[in-house]
Amino acid sequence: MSNLMASAAESWMRTHGHVSHDVTDCSHFVVAVLNASDAPGFRYIRADEYLTSPSFYRVDAPEAGDLVHWPGHIAVVIDPMAGTFIGSQTSTGVDIANFKTNPYWSGRSHRTFLRFMGH
Repeated sequence: MSNLMASAAESWMRTHGHVSHDVTDCSHFVVAVLNASDAPGFRYIRADEYLTSPSFYRVDAPEAGDLVHWPGHIAVVIDPMAGTFIGSQTSTGVDIANFKTNPYWSGRSHRTFLRFMGH
């Protein structure tokens, strides 16, 4: 089921391009991906609300399509082994980033992986 979210995130980026963060922030991007894949009708929540949402649970070993969260930021994991994710970052807009090799993301504390469990 999670792979649908990874595919939806990649499709969204192919279709919409590298949309500015001012147009689509991280939370709106993830809600759009959820609505296009595993959770049609998922309502908007802010990045930090994913941690307490009953629709998600924490996982230690992420899979493609899981969410990666840092305080104030949420994105979709694309390749957990490589560390890639797609999110809407302030500096790049919607784009691929890496939580293993990018010094900014690898150095941020409180990273949490979340898996969608349904409405």
